[in-house]
Parts: sequence; C-alpha cells; structure tokens
Amino acid sequence: MNYLSKENVQGILELSLVQKAMLSGDTLTQVAYELQGNTDLKRLEQAWAETVAEHPSL
Repeated sequence: MNYLSKENVQGILELSLVQKAMLSGDTLTQVAYELQGNTDLKRLEQAWAETVAEHPSL
C-alpha cells in the first residue's frame, strides 16, 4: 500500500473556491459558455496559457 509521507508528496495546493464551497455546504452554480462567430484561437490559447500559469491547480 502506498502511504502518504513527506517523501512521496510532490506538493500540496490550497483548495480552490469550488472545493471550499463544497466543503462548507454552500450552493454551487456551474455555467458553460459557447463561443460563436470568428474566434482568434491563438489569442484564446495564449489567454488560457496565462490563466494556467497563474493557477497551479489547473
């Protein structure tokens, strides 16, 4: 069995806002959007890359 120890943990991240809300029993709302029209995929990819770089849990 693989036990949790300091030697086999790479890192511990703070809970996301969604995880905190789930643990506190708050109501969650999930929203999805669909992009329509001409989408600049390079700019979208760059924006997502910057978002991921700022939020290690992603």
